[in-house]
Amino acid sequence: MQNAERHPHINVATDFAFAAYWLLPRLPAFRELHPDTEVRIITSQGSHEVRSQDADVAIRFASQPSADSIPLFAEEVFPICSPGFLAKHGPITSHKNSPACHC
Repeated sequence: MQNAERHPHINVATDFAFAAYWLLPRLPAFRELHPDTEVRIITSQGSHEVRSQDADVAIRFASQPSADSIPLFAEEVFPICSPGFLAKHGPITSHKNSPACHC
């Protein structure tokens, strides 16, 4: 407990996927620049849960930025499938032709 008070820390709230695939891989570079700063990551799946956490910074997905937010980057979403699925069903030409789509 005493050690935590000597070093600065930052509480970052975000969802599980963003923490695992974007934030965690970048922590070593941050630690090289700020070796005395402790990073605490708080994860949850709901944006309302992220807001209610004791966080210094919240990183969340939003279709529209709010007055108290700064957009980091646009999200790019695209379909992927296994080679076996592609061989069985062929290429996806539209969401209506996809056997896996429930749109």
